[in-house]
Amino acid sequence: MIFVTVGSQKFQFNRLLKKVDQMAGNGVITEEVCIQTGVSDYIPGHCRHRPFYNRNVLSEMIGS
Repeated sequence: MIFVTVGSQKFQFNRLLKKVDQMAGNGVITEEVCIQTGVSDYIPGHCRHRPFYNRNVLSEMIGS
């Protein structure tokens, strides 16, 4: 799994999210991609996403 996080500040990272989503959609990235989008307003269409993941979910995702 590839986990993309943009933090919890007020800044948007739409270009990053669009590129990762595009790469997942085009098959350049073949692994599952999960994105914490933060306050960005781009909605990924090819990746699992959520604005914010809580600490427990993040720990499960990264296996710690």
